[in-house]
Amino acid sequence: MHTNENTAESLLNIKQAAKILNASVVSLRRWTDAGKLPCLRIGTRRERRFRLSDLNAYLEQNRFLENPLPSDPAPGQTAHITLEGISINYGTLMRFL
Repeated sequence: MHTNENTAESLLNIKQAAKILNASVVSLRRWTDAGKLPCLRIGTRRERRFRLSDLNAYLEQNRFLENPLPSDPAPGQTAHITLEGISINYGTLMRFL
């Protein structure tokens, strides 16, 4: 009997899971429907419940899919990006007189 109680306590609802993943509830529904994120369906309404270990595994799997911001240049180096043919330097301190 304690096993069922512990299992129920360790499951997160969709709002809690969305907060942990920093995603919308709609995204979680889409990911679970597509089989990308495991969930358990409980009760007569078949509500989604998530294990914290599954959420952590999902985060670990997908951490490289996001577009990271450019890293800071090494000391003494200037980095730049090109937008519509214009080169923009960043990573250096500009001084105004």
